[in-house]
Amino acid sequence: MQFAPLNLPLHRRLETAAVVFHLFCFLIFPLIAIVLPIYLSSTSYWWIVGLYAAWFYYDFDTPSRGSRPRTWLRNMPVWNRFADYFPYGYI
Repeated sequence: MQFAPLNLPLHRRLETAAVVFHLFCFLIFPLIAIVLPIYLSSTSYWWIVGLYAAWFYYDFDTPSRGSRPRTWLRNMPVWNRFADYFPYGYI
């Protein structure tokens, strides 16, 4: 296994961290979202799963109404770093 050289620029390391963050969000968070409620259902914190189920039922049609846009989430620097990791050529 070869590690990145120590003289790699900071912006490149931040770009790589943004890609790792993206992978974590799309690979690990769904697993947590499945396993954690199952685990909590068998503990004394079962009521948290019940509250979440009630919220899920109440909020089920939000995507069809246009969701709830969060500008602070859309403007996070991690998205620009992620896009910079994958350079593309201009035509």
